[in-house]
Amino acid sequence: MFAFLILSLLAGLSDGVTQTCRLEQLSFATASSKFTDCLGKNTKPVTICVACADHFQAVNLTYLNILENANCSHELFSSDNAMIIERLMDAYSNLWNKALCPSCATIDSNTTSNFQDKHNLTLSCFNTARDVCAECKTDYYDLQGLFKEYTNEGYACADLADAMNSTSKTWSVTKGCGHTPFQYTPIITMTIGISSLPVLFYLLLMKFNPVESQAATAAL
Repeated sequence: MFAFLILSLLAGLSDGVTQTCRLEQLSFATASSKFTDCLGKNTKPVTICVACADHFQAVNLTYLNILENANCSHELFSSDNAMIIERLMDAYSNLWNKALCPSCATIDSNTTSNFQDKHNLTLSCFNTARDVCAECKTDYYDLQGLFKEYTNEGYACADLADAMNSTSKTWSVTKGCGHTPFQYTPIITMTIGISSLPVLFYLLLMKFNPVESQAATAAL
């Protein structure tokens, strides 16, 4: 769905744009569609910061390529093109940053493995223990303590936060062992950001390309 909307959005906005710059525009549209499709496929469980990192970098690279090409920058960052390309890039960057994905990129593999090992140990205990609240207490609070440590160090990206949130919900609600779980901020902002992307696409389509907007609505 996202790919169709993005390509529909940028279709018909190439008047006065040279062939070279049309290719740059197409590269941005293609990278955007792959990134947004990746977001949609990795929201449950949340693994966007790891799974979609290359796609986000590709979008950013195509955007920078346009900026660094004087001719294409002039042709594509004028009138309707500027509004669409810049708004899309702003939306992607805001989502990526609010989900704290850049922080995950700074975590070394040992740190990530440590969290994953504790997370897997806790889930294994949940699945095998007869008395989860008693037998898994140490594992669960060790995991929670590690996550709080990561949070204080600025490493609690959406991927880790979702894993912790899901585990907390199982501990508190499903197993009835402790406090009511709460949603970690990166998960809330990421969910809002992803759910708002189709709305942004449709609004831009309606404003700048009403014909394609009708075609897109009919196709979905």
